[in-house]
Amino acid sequence: MRNLTKFYGVSFACLYGGASPNVQKEKLRRSPAIVIATPGRLMDFMNQKVIDVRTVDYFILDEVDRMLDMGFVRDIKKIRAQLPSVKQTLTFSATMNNDMKTIIKDHISTYEFIKIGEEVTVDKIHHRYIPIEHEQKLFNVIKLIEAHPDDRIIIFTHTKRNTKTIHQILI
Repeated sequence: MRNLTKFYGVSFACLYGGASPNVQKEKLRRSPAIVIATPGRLMDFMNQKVIDVRTVDYFILDEVDRMLDMGFVRDIKKIRAQLPSVKQTLTFSATMNNDMKTIIKDHISTYEFIKIGEEVTVDKIHHRYIPIEHEQKLFNVIKLIEAHPDDRIIIFTHTKRNTKTIHQILI
């Protein structure tokens, strides 16, 4: 997000559990243009009157399928009910089942379902296991990406720190 906003002078705040709420509250006091939040932390801050969402123009739910699977339906409904002036609600999901379509139809007056790209089935996915020494992992990941520049690749890592390190190297 920092790379996306730094050239436009747009401020943002990220709100999520596991991080210092005091630091997040300080960022909110600066009135950021964009707030990225998990439902739980956003609800906490709304209940504490730390954030007023009544003036939000756009409400975006990313990975809505995962949020619904994790039981956030009630939280999402409560948050959405506090957003009277929303101009547009956007939801993004890797999957779209009938339950999700019903929820969207029940809570969004005018909607469109847009499908992007082809459906990738398991038989089209190539799984590889490459045993390598720990010190050679990053080097080999970069070589694989360079060897397959047009492929879509998912890299799984076990820590947030490793994710950030890999991200910084790849950008």
